[in-house]
Amino acid sequence: MRHFIVSFLFLIIFFISLFASSETVYRVVDRPELLNIKLNTTSVELNEGDSTQLSATATYDNNISKNITQEVIWNITDSLVASLDANATLNATKEGSTQITATLENITSQTLSLNVIKIINGHTLPPMPDKTLNDSTLLGIDSNSNGVRDDVERYLLIKYKDHHKIVSEIALQSGRAFQIVLEHPENARETIKVWNAAKSCNRYFKDDADYYGDEILVNHKIVDYVFKELQLNTKERVSAYLEYNHNLSGGVYKLAISSKSKCDFNITELLKVK
Repeated sequence: MRHFIVSFLFLIIFFISLFASSETVYRVVDRPELLNIKLNTTSVELNEGDSTQLSATATYDNNISKNITQEVIWNITDSLVASLDANATLNATKEGSTQITATLENITSQTLSLNVIKIINGHTLPPMPDKTLNDSTLLGIDSNSNGVRDDVERYLLIKYKDHHKIVSEIALQSGRAFQIVLEHPENARETIKVWNAAKSCNRYFKDDADYYGDEILVNHKIVDYVFKELQLNTKERVSAYLEYNHNLSGGVYKLAISSKSKCDFNITELLKVK
């Protein structure tokens, strides 16, 4: 028994000396502080249905940059306009505007502005104007300066979106003609020529195009589209149209005959489009 106790004491002394002779080293590693997050772009314009790839890069206080696209939380102010999948692919779903940011560790990136447009038959739809502002003047809002009031342009392009491109162009020519009629009612005997030119173009592609080797692309009178509900929707516009008609009184005018030459767009190029 005595021998066992002595042996046990020696073991205790051995382990004590062993631990006493070794040093325990603790290493404190500082985690770099996130300073900012930068997106690969700050402005994007997409057509409905299109997509683009987003990425986010972090900069830390140790001057190291790192791709953190898969780590951030993405934020979209209007999820009806666009969506982001798990790979940060931005998908444009609906015409409109929205803003996107990325956040990690309470740090938020700069703002990305997304504008989703809608293109119909080669024309980008202008934004729908504020009705009050649009109706506050005779000519309303024409943001792309193509001579057609924005709300009228949107209506016509959407209405004829499933037709040949020439049909849309005839409709837009009629919209431009009507704006000129309203803008200069005092010059009615001159502006009626612009209106009749639109009619002549319309009639060519409705009645006579096949006779001259082109296609009949229109089955109705686009230029006789009822403008009263849309174009003549304020007292000022109605008044201008009445003045136009009044200034035509007593005159003798040629009928708008079918004529391809009266179209104000590139017929040759558009006829190549099916």
